[in-house]
Amino acid sequence: MTLIDQALHHYREHGLTHEAMQAEEFAQSRTEFLEYVGKLADVTLAPADAAGLEWEYSGPEGLPESIEQATAHLAPDRPEYLRYRYDVSELDGALELVQPCTACGQARISPVASLVDLGRLLAAPPVQDDAVLESGDAR
Repeated sequence: MTLIDQALHHYREHGLTHEAMQAEEFAQSRTEFLEYVGKLADVTLAPADAAGLEWEYSGPEGLPESIEQATAHLAPDRPEYLRYRYDVSELDGALELVQPCTACGQARISPVASLVDLGRLLAAPPVQDDAVLESGDAR
């Protein structure tokens, strides 16, 4: 094997190893993020009530590079879902209720501070005065 062949072989081997390590680190980071979000939901909503939520990591599509996001549907037959967004650049996160409108394509986004707060938001009529609206909400 020539020096060129050896160099190319080692480069390819290193590249595959490096890619595998990056994928493993990403998977571990995603798992830790979802565990964190689950614990945050336990604290915010009460462990017994948040236990049934199945958090999913949202990929980077449609989100700014500094944002990590996880979502969980409240019930299979309802369009509302909870989302937790964490802005790495700001070191700030928020648990929010997303209430999509199938008629207009926008979503009402409201911060959730407690189980009572979530109940208030779910019981409220679909008023758009004080709500933050997002068009084509990335999920």
